[in-house]
Amino acid sequence: MEINNSKEKNRFWQCVRGLCILAVILIHCPSGVSYGLESKEFNLWIVLRQFVNFPVSIFIFLAGYFANAELCQKNVAKYVINRSKRLLIPFFIWSVIYSLVSIIQSFHKGEGIEWIKVIYRFAVGKASTPLYYIVVLVQLTLLTPVLIKLVKKNGVGSKA
Repeated sequence: MEINNSKEKNRFWQCVRGLCILAVILIHCPSGVSYGLESKEFNLWIVLRQFVNFPVSIFIFLAGYFANAELCQKNVAKYVINRSKRLLIPFFIWSVIYSLVSIIQSFHKGEGIEWIKVIYRFAVGKASTPLYYIVVLVQLTLLTPVLIKLVKKNGVGSKA
């Protein structure tokens, strides 16, 4: 399949993203463990699960594929700051919300609040499990300028 114009390219990548989103939803569906480890249903679940384990790697690929290499080379600080704003603002908002919910739940259970754990979970994206992905994207954003320099220096597809 050859993709000629920009509109078709965008549509193609939007379809890829949509497929990945559906796979992420399937990943978060209930597991097949309740069927029993020796059942046909469990084995079928294991096989089907292998077909939906691809989206995280595809999303990371897309983040790199659509990275603005020209802006990154021209002004590394601007690239990192712009990208970080888009990632860190939602990360902080949702981390605060999930952290507050966790603190309130602990308070209502009569448990003590371990502030070091709260801060750690906030910092590493464990306030809620899906937030780890934003931490990974921030790390990749910081690595992007280095990777672009390496690719430009060594040439794309050159043999080492």
